[in-house]
Amino acid sequence: MSRLYVLISASALSMGDTVLRALDNVPEINYWRSDFPKSAFLVTDLDSDALVTAIRKAEPVPEPFMVFEIRDEGTVAGWAPPETWSFIRSVKRGPWTHIPEPAKKI
Repeated sequence: MSRLYVLISASALSMGDTVLRALDNVPEINYWRSDFPKSAFLVTDLDSDALVTAIRKAEPVPEPFMVFEIRDEGTVAGWAPPETWSFIRSVKRGPWTHIPEPAKKI
């Protein structure tokens, strides 16, 4: 079952390259995109504990980070690029029905 998470990094300026490399190196992360300096949206079938473990295993991440699951599109509000909203709305809780473009973005 697909889950949508937002990852927030405690890096001083922006999400570190280490975290971004880790996202590319975790095969269980189906898609991700980063539109804001200290965060990324992730799509995976993993629960939050397994996701954090997989990220830390893929790359030794020196900065603190957290992941939060977005369970309902209706609980998300704010101002973001249209592509971000399309990405968030495309995640169905279950198998993917639409693959957002770009699939991965740094």
